[in-house]
Amino acid sequence: MNVLFRLDCNSITGSGHFFRSLELAKKIIKNKNKVYFITRKIKNSYINLLKKEKISHLSLPIKDKRINNNYNKLFELEEISLIKNLVKKFDFKLIIIDHYSIAYQWEKKIKNYNTKILVIDDNNNNKHDCNFYLNSNLNIKKTNIEKKMINKKTNIFLGLKYIFVDSKYSSIINCKKNNSKIFIYFGNVDSNNVLDKILKIISNKEFKNFKKLVVLPEKKFKTFKIEKIKKEISNLYLYKFTNNLDHIMSDCMFSIGAAGHNLYERIKAGMLNYVVSQSNNQFHTAKKLESLKLINSCNHFRESQLTIKNQILSLIDKYNNSSYDTLYNLIDSKFNDKSHNYFLKKLLIHEKNTENK
Repeated sequence: MNVLFRLDCNSITGSGHFFRSLELAKKIIKNKNKVYFITRKIKNSYINLLKKEKISHLSLPIKDKRINNNYNKLFELEEISLIKNLVKKFDFKLIIIDHYSIAYQWEKKIKNYNTKILVIDDNNNNKHDCNFYLNSNLNIKKTNIEKKMINKKTNIFLGLKYIFVDSKYSSIINCKKNNSKIFIYFGNVDSNNVLDKILKIISNKEFKNFKKLVVLPEKKFKTFKIEKIKKEISNLYLYKFTNNLDHIMSDCMFSIGAAGHNLYERIKAGMLNYVVSQSNNQFHTAKKLESLKLINSCNHFRESQLTIKNQILSLIDKYNNSSYDTLYNLIDSKFNDKSHNYFLKKLLIHEKNTENK
């Protein structure tokens, strides 16, 4: 079966959509299916990752800068026309959408071509006309999702068990952790400049003896005054964003970061996490993860530097081996393959979908 993923990966949308879709794509390929990604312009590093996994990349034309993130009506119609032609050409039986700007109007027009649709979402802002809907946000209720579904027979999958994270992160959970190392990363967008606030916090003398491994967004790395900041902050190691964050994270005991897709990578890697949420939605998710003891502490980016600093220091002070062992067990119970296999079995049924005719 041929499967098409529709997503974007740029300085506005970030890279989280790409990496979670990539992990799902790998599992679909293992089930003897052919996978294609269709995006607007993406960097060659991402295209090379797709090639490595034997995923074909298709490009959407870019009309102008106004459509970098939000659809205008003309562009949506042009894209639908292009997708329809691709469905005919490659006989796509399943289209997977991981894109906040695509909703039921787009989906309805494509479904008419006897194609099943899976929507991957974090929010619950749009109506959808799909066969499958996946949302790992812990604060989303099934009854609220059902209200947004045009198709009342949509298969709905909710919760942490349907998060797809690269297995390489679980492979480093048993690495010996260095309790003097802090991994710091706020995604490849960081529109609220939370990293700047964190850099000011870790410049305090209380963090002097810690090695701070900071990953910079690609855009910020070009403009960042690296030598100046290194003089201001001792034991600082700066990295440009890479697709192999596991190499940087591997022996770090602590992490400071946002509540995007990388948080689940940090959890799976067995790190002790302090989360600074970049939006209200992220904050509610982080609070839920904190209640489940999957992260150790969190706050909103609008909180004062003093409060965030004291909370980070408190996390470090409270660290002990017993709490760390407990975290291992929690991670193992929340991230398992049984739910993934169940989901894939439902998703990849090869029977004809008469509902779409």
